[in-house]
Amino acid sequence: MDSTEDSASAKKVAYPGPDPNVKYPLNVVYCGECGLTTDLCEYSPNPDACKDWLNKNHPDIFTQLNDLQVNAAGEEADGDKKSAHQKRGGKGNPKSKKEKQPSKILITKEKRKGNKYVTIIIGLESNGIDLEVAKKFFAQRFSCGCSKGDKDDLTIQGDIIDNLVNVIPDKFPQITPEMIEIKEK
Repeated sequence: MDSTEDSASAKKVAYPGPDPNVKYPLNVVYCGECGLTTDLCEYSPNPDACKDWLNKNHPDIFTQLNDLQVNAAGEEADGDKKSAHQKRGGKGNPKSKKEKQPSKILITKEKRKGNKYVTIIIGLESNGIDLEVAKKFFAQRFSCGCSKGDKDDLTIQGDIIDNLVNVIPDKFPQITPEMIEIKEK
């Protein structure tokens, strides 16, 4: 088979070139909320905030997109909304942060070997207290060892439950004495 036969049988496709109705270079508008192009804002984690931003900053584009969405919604037979949630793979959509509700502070005393005790405080971090700051404060205040546990707890060497009931509300004003619960093991 000759190479001339291949080239003769291949069809030439005429590339239409740039669209005469479009002004080049293109100016693409990116959303200030999600960072996507404005036509993809409906797939962002918070499309309502994107619509508000677009309406405020680019009302002409907002009306164009709104008209397109109304036309597309009218063409849908059942009117079913497609979910904008990511199904699989990729980076994933960022989740909105939920505000933590203040919870009770649980103070327990555990016996170690011999006549030694440790006091465990659970629930400081869920009330907005930095455990590193609290750990340093308790270690200095009670002249003892204090360590941060694997979750939301501090372990203090010694039996200091009685002192903690007064010290915690004084040092951390967001905690009231009613929020403190004492449990002895």
